[in-house]
Order: sequence, then C-alpha cells, then structure tokens
Amino acid sequence: MKKTLKFFGIIALIAIIGLSIVACGSGGDDNDIFAGTWMGTGGEKDLKLVAKNGSFKQYLTSDNTEVIRGKYKVSGNTVTATIKDVNTVLFGVGDNWVKYSSLDEVIKGYVGKETQKLTISDNKFTNMGMTFTKQ
Repeated sequence: MKKTLKFFGIIALIAIIGLSIVACGSGGDDNDIFAGTWMGTGGEKDLKLVAKNGSFKQYLTSDNTEVIRGKYKVSGNTVTATIKDVNTVLFGVGDNWVKYSSLDEVIKGYVGKETQKLTISDNKFTNMGMTFTKQ
C-alpha cells in the first residue's frame, strides 16, 4: 500500500511540474515588441541597441563598445526604458561603469532622461533625434 501511495504521489508531482511548464511556456514574451536588435542613426554617433527579457544594452556601432545598460517594460506599442548604468567611454573619460544617478546634469543631458517613453511604430522609434530601426 505504501508503495502504491508513493507511486501516485510521484505521478501527481510530475503532473504538477509538467502543467507548470506548459502554463509558463518557454519563458519568452511574444508581446515584447522591444526585444531584438535596433540600429540607431541620425545622432552624433550611430548606436546599436539590444533588448531581451526586460533588459537592454546600447553599443557604439563604430567599435561595438557597450555604453549604456538599462531595464524596460512594454505596454502595447509603448516602451518605458530606464537607464541604469553608463560607461564613461561614451564621453571620452576612461572605460568605467557608473550609475546614472551619479552623473552630473551636463552628462545626463547628453545621455538623455533616466526614464524615457518610446513609441514603436512600423518597427521604428525616435529618441533624442535618432531613428532606431529593428533589424
């Protein structure tokens, strides 16, 4: 009897785990219109932005140097992007990561607002005079 109860307990546990996996899916968000690679042109420096799973990184296209890190949330065709860290190489001062909150106001003006609302239309968005196109 104990073996039978143990067997059914294991079957029940496997069924619960299996249903959890099916309910959660693969972990990706099919509604994440921001996920992917974006190329930005029209500014002082061309940029590449890579977004995935609520995080983004921005790179200089000239040498693929990572310059900005942040988080994002998607609601419909609107993305709320928040800059967390900035690489000082962006302003020609070494290669160090600093928190956005520690930047002075002049540098913040160059980098942009900490939190920005982006509207995506036809796989494009505009930010700070640059047009980003999804690749």
